Order: sequence, then structure tokens, then C-alpha cells
Amino acid sequence: MDVQESVLRQIRSICQHGREQYLLGYYRKARIHYIEAQKLALTLSIANVAELDCQIEHLRFDILLDISATFREQCQFDEALKYDDEAETLARKIDDSLRIAKCLDNKGRINTVKGLYQQALTNYQTSLDMKLKLLVNDNNSHLADTYHGLGDVYYRQDRLPQAQTMYYKSLTIRMEYENGKSLDVAESYTSLGNVYIKQSKYDDALTMFRASQTIRYELLGEYNLAVAASYFSIATYYYYQYLEDECLAMFKKSLRMRLDILGEVHVDVADSYYHIGLAYGLRYKFYDKALKMCNKALVIGVHLLGENHLLIAKIYNYMGSFYTADLSQHGLALTMYRNSLHTLLKILGQNNLSVAKIYYNIGLVYCRQMNIDNAVSMYKQSLNIQLQLVGGINDDVARIYNNLAFVYKMQSNYDLAESAYQKCLNIWLQIFGPNHPFIAETFDKIAELYHSQGNYQHASNIRNIADNIRRNNDHTIKVKQTKSINQLLLELKDDLAKQSSQDTGLQHNEQQENNEKEYFRAYYEALLDGKCQSDFIRIMITGPENVGKSSVIKIFTHQGLVALANPTQVMEDTGQVLDLKTYNIWDQETYDFKDILKAKVMIVVENFKKQLCLQSDHNKEAYDNDTLTTSCQLSDMIDNTLHISSDIPALQATGESLETQDQTTSISNTDQQFAADNANTEDNNQKTATLSTPSNQDESESYAGLVKYFNKLFKNYPQHQSIMKDKIEIANSQFGKLWDFGGQAMYHITHHPFMSGNSIYILVFNIAQDIDQPVIQRDGQEANYTYIQSIQEWLTSTIGSYSGNDDITVHFDGVDETYSLPIIILIGTHGDLIDSVYEQKLRFDLYERTMVRYLPSFKSHICSSGIIFNCNANDINSTVDSERQQCCQKLHHIIQQFVSHLPFMKRSIPVRWYIMATLLHSCDDDTNSTTQSSNETDIAIKISNIMSVDQIRELAIDCGLYENDTNLHDMLLYLHDTGEILYCQREGLQQMVVTNLDWLINIFRAIIKLDLDDIKSATVREYYLLARTTGKMAGKCVNYALAQFNLKANEIEFILKLLQSYNIICPMEVNQYLVPYLLQTVTQQFDISDYQISEWLYIGYDHQVISYIPDGIFHCLVAACYQTWQFPQVELAYQSAKFCLRDDHHHVIIKKERSFIALQYCYQYDQDSEVAKWIVDNVEVSIAEKRPHVIIKDLLSNIVQERLPKFKHATPYYSVTCTKCSQQTDITSHAPTNPILIQCSQCNGFFKSQALKDWKFDAQNQVEVAEDQSQQTQSSDSNIATTVDIKDADGQLVQVFIQNPSTSAKPYLARICSGIGINWKDMARTLDIDNTVINTISVNKPNDVNQQCADMLSFHISNKGSEFTKLALVTALFASGLRSIAEDNHLINM
Repeated sequence: MDVQESVLRQIRSICQHGREQYLLGYYRKARIHYIEAQKLALTLSIANVAELDCQIEHLRFDILLDISATFREQCQFDEALKYDDEAETLARKIDDSLRIAKCLDNKGRINTVKGLYQQALTNYQTSLDMKLKLLVNDNNSHLADTYHGLGDVYYRQDRLPQAQTMYYKSLTIRMEYENGKSLDVAESYTSLGNVYIKQSKYDDALTMFRASQTIRYELLGEYNLAVAASYFSIATYYYYQYLEDECLAMFKKSLRMRLDILGEVHVDVADSYYHIGLAYGLRYKFYDKALKMCNKALVIGVHLLGENHLLIAKIYNYMGSFYTADLSQHGLALTMYRNSLHTLLKILGQNNLSVAKIYYNIGLVYCRQMNIDNAVSMYKQSLNIQLQLVGGINDDVARIYNNLAFVYKMQSNYDLAESAYQKCLNIWLQIFGPNHPFIAETFDKIAELYHSQGNYQHASNIRNIADNIRRNNDHTIKVKQTKSINQLLLELKDDLAKQSSQDTGLQHNEQQENNEKEYFRAYYEALLDGKCQSDFIRIMITGPENVGKSSVIKIFTHQGLVALANPTQVMEDTGQVLDLKTYNIWDQETYDFKDILKAKVMIVVENFKKQLCLQSDHNKEAYDNDTLTTSCQLSDMIDNTLHISSDIPALQATGESLETQDQTTSISNTDQQFAADNANTEDNNQKTATLSTPSNQDESESYAGLVKYFNKLFKNYPQHQSIMKDKIEIANSQFGKLWDFGGQAMYHITHHPFMSGNSIYILVFNIAQDIDQPVIQRDGQEANYTYIQSIQEWLTSTIGSYSGNDDITVHFDGVDETYSLPIIILIGTHGDLIDSVYEQKLRFDLYERTMVRYLPSFKSHICSSGIIFNCNANDINSTVDSERQQCCQKLHHIIQQFVSHLPFMKRSIPVRWYIMATLLHSCDDDTNSTTQSSNETDIAIKISNIMSVDQIRELAIDCGLYENDTNLHDMLLYLHDTGEILYCQREGLQQMVVTNLDWLINIFRAIIKLDLDDIKSATVREYYLLARTTGKMAGKCVNYALAQFNLKANEIEFILKLLQSYNIICPMEVNQYLVPYLLQTVTQQFDISDYQISEWLYIGYDHQVISYIPDGIFHCLVAACYQTWQFPQVELAYQSAKFCLRDDHHHVIIKKERSFIALQYCYQYDQDSEVAKWIVDNVEVSIAEKRPHVIIKDLLSNIVQERLPKFKHATPYYSVTCTKCSQQTDITSHAPTNPILIQCSQCNGFFKSQALKDWKFDAQNQVEVAEDQSQQTQSSDSNIATTVDIKDADGQLVQVFIQNPSTSAKPYLARICSGIGINWKDMARTLDIDNTVINTISVNKPNDVNQQCADMLSFHISNKGSEFTKLALVTALFASGLRSIAEDNHLINM
């Protein structure tokens, strides 16, 4: 036994030598001693003497933990954990809970250095709980290390109040047990000083640093790591005092010690290099040296710590600042900031001072780029975080105010600029005192501000103040220590006591906060994998004017009928949402669309939460069996990102959940693993990869974006459970959104942007009116068109808007019926005007049969419901109520059956799409709310009535909703189909989105006035009256209408482009617009009595395909002709137009006649035979050479393909009037040698067509006749169509249907250039075009990407010739990630 005690004494002596080396920083030497002691300890055998055996085991434990500490300090973390685990195993073996807690403390320190802060907190908290249970005295010395470790984590997370509390607790214990003169006390002083630095309490920080340095000198001497750390701390003080020389000297002094003791490859050395770089950066001329130091730090740091570490993020951020000063390097600066932000958001979350500094730096870049709005946004986001974490008296806060003042001045917003400068000045006065150079500089800036406003006297007075400060300042900042260490500790004690009383209130919210963590995690998982049923569809109520459409909607949605209700203008999203699965005629409740969307999202999140709870139970069981390893990184992300803890001011004040301050614009990337345990790591990595960034961005938002929308969705978390309980039925329901389309003819052209094939249409007609009779208008007058013509208009426009050829089979009354999409449900009204039920049915059936007779190809789309509503508002007896209820139930049943079979409603969509819809819908409420949080304001200001796709992408990234561009495109199409947005894909409007359809519809209403009584200006009213008789609207009318909406310049530009693109207005040479649809139906036709006229030539389609040409198509044709003929004089009449082709000496008249466009030309009749012959000769030459009928035919074909994609493969043909039977006949049957000798397809008789002669279908133009014959009789055979597999940008095979794949690509090139735009270089590389050619094109047309694209394609086709086919073009588009261009331009069919 004596021998063993002797060996124990020897071991303790060796360990003491090791600890001495450890304290000096000689970790390798220390470890040599520890390993020697360990070998000796292993020679000891158990003596079966309890006290001695216990000493042996304790000593073995201490050695293992000491060895672990040496590896930890040398950043050899795997070895450190290995020895820590051995120590913990030994502690468990001897059942020593206190030593187990020490192992956890050590793990906490390792994880802190590694940047795994949540895991470190878990280690320390578990240790603390164990120690508090074991130790009777709360001030036991064993607690000090744990408190200090917790403080280290909180400090790195910028949770400064918590850090200060932990450091102070540790310090008070250490001072009690170690008499205030230990290295541990010195460590506590340094740590508290670091907190003061972040709080801009620089003098207090210096007091702490000096006290720590004194202790270390006394105990260790002047050359060791502890003293090096003191030099480092004091250098930090000098840095924030802008004492460049003192700062640099002290950092270098610290570095020399660290290099000598630790060597080059160490975290502390990397940190020293980084801070020396900071010191060099205080002077512009030393930027090269600063960058060199940062690069050294980066290499060492990445080698030891990897990319995802706080130090690495800080280095990237600082390196970005070097490139900010160089305009040509701003892209590189932003890359550095993105790298930094990417890391910080993953390890620290959003509310962090380092994150705030990055936003500040990004603001500097935007400011230098003169992108003022974005600069202000970045500065404000940085400011909000700073104010939340460190309060208003802070150097960084002052700098933000200083920069805000600068940008406000650039905007000439002098009041805001002065206010910001004043705030900056007040802060710096409190931090630096009155004689600091910053104070003088700020006064100079205020003086300059007054000078800019012309207040020269005031500017002069302010400059005098600045000059006096400079004269009184000896350019040396006096280092002062105004408080003793004891005074400072007493103040700190009082401050922490006040904080403690506030923290107590937060403890009551702990359970709620934990629930919020669970919901955030569930929300994130739902965002990755969550799918919803496509649960929304628009139900479009259409039909002629004054037939009772609005009355049907009111009856169907349980609203009271109103006699003589105002007509619907243009159209209206009624706001009525029907539950298609639980519709109840007795249920008077109406659903708010926003509530439904939110409930849908909540249901998905709730389901994921249940799954996670099951997983959590499994993990708990694993923990009980000691198989759970480290805490999952997802929990780390949740805690750090949400900051659900006692440092959230919003929670302290109100108890509300997750009300964080302004969140960020997206810049970083989400590539962190989210494994809850090792088994799920690979799977979750695959999930995370789905949230990839666009190819032209380096990285996307990490967690801040997710929090942004989560805060918004669950901001009223306490009411969440009641919402779930009340709306649980919503999860399995599908909803129809009712839209009411105005029936007036003038509105038809405005409906096209809002049409969607993925909708159900209800066609309403008045059975009390004869179908062949003129429509009765609201004023009782007869229109110039009949009910059947109006119905033809609706049916052709509606069915033609759908590009697919889908059929569905629906089960009605025991019978399977097949319908083509889109579905048209026929509904009759005004049954109250016809007493006999039998007569009502007859009239309903007559309407149906007439429609089918006139439009035979649409038969498969029509559902004849047999429903006839009583629309008499005064008829309210119980029998009528019962009849109306039965009609509603029947209509609901029909809609429900169709909805359940529609492909559009069967698809699963990402829950992100509903989240985006919720976001867009809630912006108006947020903007108008007086209680909105800054986070909500930040979201709301990013949403405007008009947004580009790039802005939508940025918003999606910003809120964590972005996956990829293809998904974004699909989402926009879906939201367009459901009536949430208008997704513009027409030429000139590509990549634009209208998010507020009510706003757009109101603009349409303002321009197309149904009632002129509300126009105050007599001049404008006169212009509108003139438009109704001439079809030409003065620009003043448009300006008058738009002025009501306070539009910005870019909004006005977009609205005008939109109106022109959809041919709602067509600009003329003078300040006028063509608006043929505004013409009154009683407008007189043209007087051509003094003209020589041609015979009518007709252009139309196969009656079995397109039986009717809608008015909207004709109006577009008028506008297209006007633009093609370069703005000739034009005269308009009802459904006709006369163009004066002055240079060709004739007029061309086009007129719509149901299913044909009629053409006629006329020219001046002159008595002088010589003049007359000259005119005739010139006209005939013009007709023969310029072939206006071919131009019109081609324009009509293009318009039909674009506006009626259902008929995109239909080909127009010519026809003439048979002189024998007066019927129209095509021109395909003609004599072989005489193309004007036609055989009538109706009476089979032969006749010579004067029309063909007039339009020069003679021998020299036989080819034209042959072409028309081929198009008419062999349209299905003349086009080769095939299905091919094409690889997309991801290498996935996509099956597409392509017509004429072997034809030249040349005809398609002009129309795709604007769509390709900035992506033309990607396309060029796909086509294997040399980089030299690409660079030459870029230089030749530096500011016109569309022309660059055109030049690139022209170059390629000139090289490849016939090899560059339509198929080759489509293949290149797919491979370049431009699939949507091929789809949008109808190059393929899916």
C-alpha cells in the first residue's frame, strides 16, 4: 500500500508539471507529462481499500480529461473527444455524476470552438442540471466553469444579456473561492470586457482587460498564452477607438507569442491574423496587407474548422469590404458577403450582430451602385437587429444612422437625413466624448446638408463648431479609466438584478416556446416535402348581358337578391368561395379565401408535426438506452434562427410568439444537413438539395427566409389550436371561387387575360328571350347582335382558350358520360316569366340544340344541366325558396362531379404554392395594419401590384419558398389558373406578374366606361362619346382613367404595354388609340358609293373546327392590320374597318361575318379615262404584288393560334360567293387551267369568280390557289408531327410533341429572342458557339441583350444552314434550361 501511495504522489507531481505547461500554453509538453502519468497510473492495481481505490480511479479520470484538454486547445477535436469519452466511461463506471458533468463541460468547450453552439448549450445545460442536483451550495466552485461555458456560447450567439449574466455568476463564485487572484478570475474579467466591447462600453471594457492582465502578469509572468490573450483584448479596445498604431502593435505582440508557443496552425493564430487584417484595414493604403493577413487566417481556419464556422464567416465578411470600395469588384464583394451570411445563418440564426454587419456591408455595395432603395432596406435590417441586441448607444448603430443620412441626402430627403445625422451624433458623443474626430466630421456633414438646402448661414455656424473641435483636439485619443474594477462590478450586479426580474416573466412562456420550436421544425419539413391537393378552381359565370348572372351567384351563395342591381363591369372576383364537398344550402357561412389558404397550410404542418412527435418519442427511447449521440443540427438551427429564449424583446414585452424584427433579403444557401439522427442524414440531405438556388445566383437564403413566413403564418400562435379545431374540415375540402364576367360586348376583349382552360364555366341565358332575337340591353334597347351570336362569342372564346385536348368521364345518374375540357355548364334564368314548367324545359332545350347546331364541334364540352333559376327579387314565398334550393343543390352536385374528375384538381402541388398565395393575399392587410410587426412590413413592402418574375423569385427566396425556376414557373401558372395573379407570357410582357387583380380590373373599368355620368370633365366625357362613334379614343381618356390610381411611372408603362399587348388599346400616330370594341352597335357602315369596289373575298375556317370568329379576334385583327400597314388612315364601323393604303391608291375593308372575315378593296372612280386607267393599273399591281389578302390571312392565323390555342393547328382558307346559289364556297375545286373557274361545294355548279379575279387569283398566282387547296383539304397530312424524347437541363428525358421537326428553325428565331434575353450566352454554349464569337457579339451590342441573342442565332444559322432545324432549336432550348421558351412560343406540345 505504501508503494501505491508513493506512486500516487509521483503521478500527482507529474500532472502538476503538466498543468504548469498547460497554463503557459505549451500543450504538447503538457500532454507528454500527462501521458507519462497515465502510464504510471495504469500500473496501479486495485488494493481493495475503498479510499485508495477511489483516489486511483479519480486520478485516472483527471489525467484522461487533462489529455483531452490539450488536444482541444490544439484543435485536434477527434482526439479530444476520444479521451473525453474514455473519461466519461470511467466516471459512469464509478458512478461519479460530478465527473460526468465535467466531461459534459469539456464537450461543451469543444463544441463551442467548433461552432456547434446548440450542442454546446445542451452539454452545458445538462452538466449544470446534474451539478445543481448534487451540490447543496449554489455557489460551489464546480458551477463556475459551467456558468462560464454557457456565457461563452451566449457571447458567440450575440445573446449579450445572457452571456453577461453567466460570466458574472462564474466570476462571483471564482472570487469567493480564489480570493480574486486566479487565472480563472482573469478569464472572467476578459470575457466581461469582450461583452462591453460589443456594447460599445469601451472604457468599461478596458478596465476589465487591465484587471485581467495584471493577474496574469503576477501569476504567470510576461510570456505565455494568457498574457498574449490580454494583449489581444487590449488591441481590440484600441481598434474600436481607431488608434491604428497602438492597435497594430498590440495585435502583433500577441501574434508573436502565439506563433512561438502554438505554431502556425492554430485557431488563435488564425484569429490573430484576421484581427491584424482588421487593424491594417483602418488605413486604406494598407489594404493589400490586410487582405494578405485575412487570406492567411482563412487558410488556417478552413483547415482546422471547416467552412461552417463563425471565424470563417467573419473573414469572408471582412474580405468583402475590400472589394466594396472598387466598383468593378462589387460582384466579388457580394460573393464574399453571401459566403459569410450563408455560414452565419446556419450556426447563429438571424438575430446576430455579425449578420447585422453583413447587411450593413451589403448596403454599402448597393449605395455605391446607386441602388438607393435596396441600400436603405439593408441598412434598416441591420439597424433593427443592432437595436434589438445592443440597444441604441453603440458605435455600429451610429454608423448605420450616418450611412442612412447619406442616402437620404442623395434622395433629397433632407429632414430624414438631418434626423439620422443627429442620432449618429448623439451616440458618438456618449461613446467618444465631444472632442473626437468623428464628432467634427458629423458636424461637417450636417453643415453640408444645410448648404445643399441653401441655408448658408446655418451651415457656416455648424462648420465653425467642427473647426473648434479640431482645434481643441490634439489628435490623440486619451485612454481613460474612469471606474475601478469594484465600481464596475457593483454596477454590473445592479444591472443584472434588473434583468433578472424581466427574465422571470419569460419562464412562463417556456412551454409555448417549445411548441413553437416544434412547429417551426414541422413547417420546415413541410416546406421540403409537403404536398397539398390542388383544392381551388375558378367557376366562371358567363353569358350575354342582362340575363341574370349576378342573380345566379347571389342565389348560389345564399345572398339576398336585389332588384335592378348594377351590371357587372368588365368582370369581378366576387370573393365568394364555395366548399365543393360540404356545400349546404342552409349554411349561411361564407369562407374567407385567406383563412382557407392559411388553414390548408396549417393542416400540412400539423401532419408533419405529428410525424415528428413520433420520431421524437423514438429518439427519447434511444436516449434512455444510451444510444442517442449528439443533438441534431436541425434543433441547432431552430434555436439559433428563431432565438426562442429570454432574449427576444417581443416575448418579454407581450408574450407573443416569434415576433422577430426585420428579416433579410435572401443571399445565402441552404445546404446544411437536417438529420435528427445519423440514420436520417443522407435522406435529409436529399431533401435539402431540393431547395436549390437559381443558376445565376451563388447561393440562396438559409433559414431567415423560412422564419420570415413562419412568423407571419403563426404570429397568433395562442389562437392556433382553436383555428385548427374550427377549420379542420377545410383540410379535405375543395373550393370554387366564383368570378362574374360582364356580358356587355365592349368588355369581351378585356376577358382574355383572365381566361383559363383549368376552370369550370357556367353559361347563363335568359329562357324568356328567343335565342335568335336581338339581345335586350340594360336600357331596354335592342343590341345589334342576337343571343345566339353572344353565346357563340362566349363559347368560342372560352373553349378556344384551352390548349389541351383532355377528356374526362363523369358519372351522372348511373351513366358514364365523357366531356371535353373545358366544361361549360348551361344554366337558364327567368323561369318566373314562364308559367309552364313544360314550356320552360322546351325553351331550355331549344337553347341547347341551337348552340349545338351553330357550334357542332363544341358539343362534347357542354353539360345541359336543365337548371332554371327564378331571378325575381320580389318572389320570396316558401315554394320559390324551395325551388331555388333544389336548383342550388343540383348545380353543386354537377360542379362537384366535374371537379372530382378534373386533372387539374387531381394533381398534388407543393405547399409552398399555397404559402405564396397566402403571402400575396395578405400584403394589403399588412400594409394597412397599424399593429404590424417590422417583419410583416418588410414582407409587405416587397409585394407590389406589378412584379417581375425576378422580384417574385427574390420574394420566394426571401421567404424560403424558392426551389428552382421550373417550379417557380409552374407555381405562377397555377396561381394564374386559380385567379390569384395574372402571369403575363405575351411578347413584351414576359416575366411580369400582376399580383392584385382587383386593382387591374378597376383600371380596365376606368378606361372602358360603361356609364359616363361619373366623369366630371366635360372634355373627357366628350372624348368618350366620340370614341363610341369613331372607335378611336383620345389619349386624354386613358390619362384621365389612370390618374385615378396614383400610378408610378413604371406602373403606367406596364399598364400601357399590357393594354396594347392584349389589343385593348392600339396606339395611333397622334395621341389616340384604336378601340373598335367601344363602337356603338348602331354605328353606320362606310359610304363607298363613289368608289370602284371589288367583290368580297372571305377568309374563314372549317365549320367543324371554328364555327364562329369572336369579336375579340376581329378587334385584334384590326389592330394588327393597322400596325402592319404602318398606321394608315383608318375608319371604323361596327364589326368593320376601312384602311386607306395611300401609297397603293386604294382602301381595304375588313368586316366580320360570323365565321368569316370578309375582304373588299375600293378605289377612286374618276371620269377622266386616263386617270382612271392609271389608278386601276396601279391598284391591280399593288394587289398582285403586295397581296393584302395574304397578309390578313396570316395575321388572322397568328391571332387565332395565340388567343385560341385550342385551334392552333387549324388553318384558314379562302372562300367566295357562288353566283348561282349565293352560298359561300371554298376555292379548292377549280378548273386545272383556270383558277377563277370554281365548282361550288354547295350546288356543284361552275361559275367564274369575280372575287378571285379582283384579288388576282389568276394564272400567275396559281401557286397561291394550290397552297390554299392544300391547306384546306390536307391540313392534317401536310404537317409532319412526331413525338420525341428531349433531355432537359438536368439530363432528364422529356417527351414532347413537335410538328414539322425537320423544317428550318429560322422562322421561329425572331420571336424567341426577348424570351431568351440574358440567357443567350448559355444558349450559345449549348450550340457549341466559340467563346470568341460570344465575346465579339457582347462587345458589338453591349447594352442590348435581345439584339445580342438575335446576332448569336443569326450567326449559328448562317453556319449550320438547313441543319439548324426546329427540332435542333427545341433541343438547344431544353438543354439550356429554357424549356418555357419553347412552350410559350408553341414550338412544342406537351
